Amino acid sequence: MPRRTMTGLRLALAAFLALLLTSRPAQAVSCSVSATGLAFGTYQPLAGAANTSTATVTVTCFPGLLSIFVNYSVQLTAGSSNQVSNRAMSGPNGSLRYQIYRDIALTQPWGDGTAGTSFPSDGFVLGILFPVTTVFTAYGRVPAAQLVGPGVYTDTVVVVVSY
Repeated sequence: MPRRTMTGLRLALAAFLALLLTSRPAQAVSCSVSATGLAFGTYQPLAGAANTSTATVTVTCFPGLLSIFVNYSVQLTAGSSNQVSNRAMSGPNGSLRYQIYRDIALTQPWGDGTAGTSFPSDGFVLGILFPVTTVFTAYGRVPAAQLVGPGVYTDTVVVVVSY
């Protein structure tokens, strides 16, 4: 082949690859999530101290063959209160307010991006056939001085991973 044709072929191939990489949205074949529960222990309404706990949210993504850049976000639903900024556990004697935070200082409520909440996002570059795992820490707090009766108080929060 003449030298000019090979150069043209290389340029065409490079242009095609650049188009392929930039024109397709990168997608992971699948992502899975698992989480440990927040266990606040025994709440003492008259103790004057908040109960705190931590949990983990683990996201594992299995990239596809054409996944160059994969970004995802990890949102938490409101639970039974239907308000991400005012979560509450239900029990036999009413409800017990609590919140889940993204930071150890308990200043960034973790939710869906509404009502003053935010959520973490992450991403990775081409994991070719190997899963990519990220572990997020959730910090929970039950404020002090809530007058509730004895019993077991629970709530269910769903983790939503969008990619």
